[in-house]
Amino acid sequence: MPALRGQTMSQPQTAGHVVNEVSDGPDDARLLEAFASARSPEAFAELVRRHAGWVYASALRQVRDPHAADDVTQTVFALLAAKAGSIRGRPLPGWLFATTRYALANLRRSAARRKRHERAAARPETYVPLPTSDQPDFAPLLDEALAHLRRGDREAVLLRYFRGRCASEVAAELGVSEAAARKRLTRAVGRLRRFFASRGMTVSSAGLVAALTAPPVGPAPSLQKILAAALSPRPATVAAAAAVARNWWWVNVRAVAAVVLAASVVAAGGTFAATSLARAHARDVAAAVSLKPPRPRLLLTCAWDHRMISVPPPASFPEELRELPEYRSWLRSGEAQTLRWHVPDGREYVVDVAMAPNSSGQTVPVAPRLRLLRADGTLLTETIDGNLGRQRQWMTYAADGKTKLVIASSEVNSALDMPCVTSIRFFDADGTSREYLARPNGMVYAEWLLDGQGRRVRLLNGSPQ
Repeated sequence: MPALRGQTMSQPQTAGHVVNEVSDGPDDARLLEAFASARSPEAFAELVRRHAGWVYASALRQVRDPHAADDVTQTVFALLAAKAGSIRGRPLPGWLFATTRYALANLRRSAARRKRHERAAARPETYVPLPTSDQPDFAPLLDEALAHLRRGDREAVLLRYFRGRCASEVAAELGVSEAAARKRLTRAVGRLRRFFASRGMTVSSAGLVAALTAPPVGPAPSLQKILAAALSPRPATVAAAAAVARNWWWVNVRAVAAVVLAASVVAAGGTFAATSLARAHARDVAAAVSLKPPRPRLLLTCAWDHRMISVPPPASFPEELRELPEYRSWLRSGEAQTLRWHVPDGREYVVDVAMAPNSSGQTVPVAPRLRLLRADGTLLTETIDGNLGRQRQWMTYAADGKTKLVIASSEVNSALDMPCVTSIRFFDADGTSREYLARPNGMVYAEWLLDGQGRRVRLLNGSPQ
């Protein structure tokens, strides 16, 4: 093992010694290892000293309540103490940032339930938010903007501005060159500014950096308080940390499922990640666009708690089908037909194709309906396109091929000239469903409970418009 700064190989490497040697360096991983292996309070205290301030500031920006931000900070570090041995392979600020987001989402859900009970009991609300004049107008959206960055860019920003590292230290922490680290930072700041611009806010680079490095409004929780909550947590803190851990688990499950689904669709000849493949095979641009409309954004954000909703991808026209004699024969005939294409894993694409005029009066191929069947012949997913793909609806089915699990809809927004998800419904076992309505920018503004007939029963979150 290489020696730490100022340490010889003959010196005993105790947990306390690790703290003394790396307290001014970006070696969070060594501190985590020391705490996980020896449960050293000194190592954990150093981690809290380094990161508690910006975690609290991030929470405070979003909830505008110092007591709630304090609770979130304690929950985050209680979960860090419990999971210290399993946090590997990424800079600690990235994990803390994501955990803070999950803790805030859990807090908002709990607050929403409490408010519903209070309204039912006719009790007055006691929540008093901080005045907004203490921070710039865009500050409450800053963490949402960071969440929209690529992971590598976000971790560079967290290290540079939240942790105060120089570019060379950011590069060392991320395992890239200094030039690459500077490029990530420049790119991230540009994307953050564009995020705010899309919401009607003009933010200069200097103003953005000032907001990123601004200290929290009011006193942050003490080191001793956070240590006590993390190392000897109260039952409420344990319950909150367990809820956040479940959020992490579900996120990981969805991520694995998305990778598996993406791989299976690509292997089956779909176009989940096939922009370059489409360009290679498409001989007619108009035909390619008509048969395979652009895919909409598949990640939505709830306006009321900033929870992320992942939309399953629609089944798309398999590009390999263009190379088959059946497809070429159909192109020559110009008649509506149903094309079938079996893929090596046993599944089958069933594509209804026809020729139709586009907006310029040209006759182009269209695929108004596409189904993907499992190897046993049951329906897995179905996509229905209208108006040359400008309106689209796709459904995902359970193993019986009949029970709907998800229905999503999108349409092309004329201002953005791109498809945008407008609604998504998730079905429960009893036939009821939850419908989420979204704006073109991917923000969900309403959550409805629907009965078994698809009728809206109750507004659960957000506003009707």
